[in-house]
Amino acid sequence: MEPNLFQTSININAPIADLYAYLADFPRHIEWNHQPTALTPLQAGPIVVGSQFSTAEGVPRDMPAIQKLLFGLIMPIFRLIYGMEHNSIATITALNAPTDIAWEARLPARKGDVMRMTWRLTLEENADGTVVTQSGVVAPPANSPFARMVNAQFIEDRRVEVAGNLALLKTLVEANKH
Repeated sequence: MEPNLFQTSININAPIADLYAYLADFPRHIEWNHQPTALTPLQAGPIVVGSQFSTAEGVPRDMPAIQKLLFGLIMPIFRLIYGMEHNSIATITALNAPTDIAWEARLPARKGDVMRMTWRLTLEENADGTVVTQSGVVAPPANSPFARMVNAQFIEDRRVEVAGNLALLKTLVEANKH
């Protein structure tokens, strides 16, 4: 297994086609994902492989208060020093109905990206609905200030965040069943 890979799964009592349609509507990820506050398409038209979104990201909801304070103080300084953009860019890399959605997220800066992540949602139908698995790979460039932050605890924290996202997704989807 890749060292910076994390994943988690949850069973959702909903048909696979319904879940795929909801998850493929990329701007709706803000309804169940812990961090993005807006996903704005960078081009008009339907969402297809290659579609890009400007992603405004807030402080994770479940981040402890002291970390939120430090994050709020440090990020503006990092943005100045490294010329970091405020929003990340997400590019859709796979849309394979009804089983697979993938995208790459990157945080641009003056001298290249300072953070990159790849994400995948896989869906598998079963007798109780659909198993949704979300996986991610953290891949900051070696010269990025964030490269030093990536360790086993950082990866585990991302896995826990994703588990919380999927739990919220389950609650939203199952509450909206007709």
